[in-house]
Amino acid sequence: MTRMVIDQTNEINKVYFQQTKNNINNKLAGYINISDSLLSDSQLISDLQQDYGSDADYMERYLSYIKLYPGRYDAPPRMAVRILTTNNTVLSDRNFIIKVDAATKNEKWYQDIVAAKGLNTVRGAYLNQNNKMVFSIGRVLNPFAFQKYVNVLLIEVSESELYDLIEQKGADREIYILDENGAVVTLTQRNTVGMSADGIPRLQQAAGGGDLVLNETLDSGNSFKNWRVVSVTDSGLVLGNIYGILRYSLLICSAIMLFSILLFGLLSYKLTQGLRRLVYNMDKIKDGKFDVFINLKENDEIGELSRSFKNMIDRIDNLINEVYLYDIHLKDLEIKKKEAELNALQSQINPHFLFNTMESIRMNLIRKGDMEISDVIQDFSLLLRRSIETGGDSLPLRKERDLIEYYLKIQKFRYRDKFEYKIDIGIELYEVIIPKFIIQPIVENALYHGIEMKDEQCVLKVFSRVTPENIIIICVEDDGAGMNADKLNDVIKGLDTDPGDDEAADRIGIRNVHQRLKLYYGPQYGVQIESTENIGTSVKILLPRQTGAR
Repeated sequence: MTRMVIDQTNEINKVYFQQTKNNINNKLAGYINISDSLLSDSQLISDLQQDYGSDADYMERYLSYIKLYPGRYDAPPRMAVRILTTNNTVLSDRNFIIKVDAATKNEKWYQDIVAAKGLNTVRGAYLNQNNKMVFSIGRVLNPFAFQKYVNVLLIEVSESELYDLIEQKGADREIYILDENGAVVTLTQRNTVGMSADGIPRLQQAAGGGDLVLNETLDSGNSFKNWRVVSVTDSGLVLGNIYGILRYSLLICSAIMLFSILLFGLLSYKLTQGLRRLVYNMDKIKDGKFDVFINLKENDEIGELSRSFKNMIDRIDNLINEVYLYDIHLKDLEIKKKEAELNALQSQINPHFLFNTMESIRMNLIRKGDMEISDVIQDFSLLLRRSIETGGDSLPLRKERDLIEYYLKIQKFRYRDKFEYKIDIGIELYEVIIPKFIIQPIVENALYHGIEMKDEQCVLKVFSRVTPENIIIICVEDDGAGMNADKLNDVIKGLDTDPGDDEAADRIGIRNVHQRLKLYYGPQYGVQIESTENIGTSVKILLPRQTGAR
């Protein structure tokens, strides 16, 4: 069985290994194709060999052709293509075109590329200037002796490009890609990238036997001819399956013994199950819970007792429900009675009679020439009409704005020069639907507890703005008496609590507005209060922007 498992694993590994090797060959061949495409671009090479009289001359050619060249091939995102040139009349963009300095000319890799005279030169795993592990392909783009300048193509590829090809090749095997010097370009265990194969214990152990090893050279032409792919499979993990069979056999024997013990316990449990369920249900009834389950299929004494118990519980539950429904019916009658009394009281006041009376008073004042009081009467009439209008619990912001203006005109008549006011609600918000009477209580509170409490003249402002999140903020600001920190904290804490019997009416009004907005729109909306003693108070009403009936 061990030999069969080893042979089968070896065959599977060979299939995966060949597939991985082919994928790597194809990937590396793609980089060689990019190198060949640049070598065959005579226009690009000609542009880099040309002497430019000025930077402007070069930039004109750079912007029209050279700059666009990297976009003409399908490069992977983790690959960098650069051209190093000795032509001092071109400008380096630090990305695609780079001038060769003296230090670069002394680098061995640069000298190897120049010495190869146009052939691809592969450099194995190394850390680049960005501290990333890469390998590179370099070649001279103009290998002919008559060329004036040397232009070196350098393609740097992140080792993760190759790692993606071997990452998912099995948890029981490790795959290594080694360059011509035996350094690890990439591998499935990423902590040894760049190390020499001689310094990796796993490869040394595999060489000594005991593991399933596949080792082949890549076929990607002459450029990568000495690169190798090594697959190492831990034989201990493979043979662990055989050892598992032995463990399963022992486990089955133990399970048979446990089954015998559990069978006797189950029979004992079954004999006493009905009695324990009956005791459990009796404990639930003692706590006032009537949702009990009783098995009525048993025909023994416990079954008979359970059925009698069930009948008794059903009868008690029916009696409780009858009493509960009767109590609800009585309360419903009481509510309807109160509603009828309220409707009767409201019907005693004829709104049209009030409006007609106010209009008669206003016209009489106009005939007498008292225009100021006539305007106050008109504002009061409009305010009263808007206050008792029916048609739902919401209205456009435009109507709420008018109601505030009527109210402030009346108060302006009362206080004379005590305050000035300004209402600035954006016209684009006029048709936004809001709950009734959410601004007036705030304005009234600012007037009575801010402006009235200060000796000098004050200013009351009502304005709006919209946040980028489409939240409408209606601000009511005054420069009145304000509040100290302790009183402000008490007011803010009271917004989310139920009012007491001795609670101030103004605080109840603010709390009512805050809780209505939260109920209508959600916990993120409501009222925010800021205040400084002897400076003033700012109350912000937050609500969503929406139009149409609610």
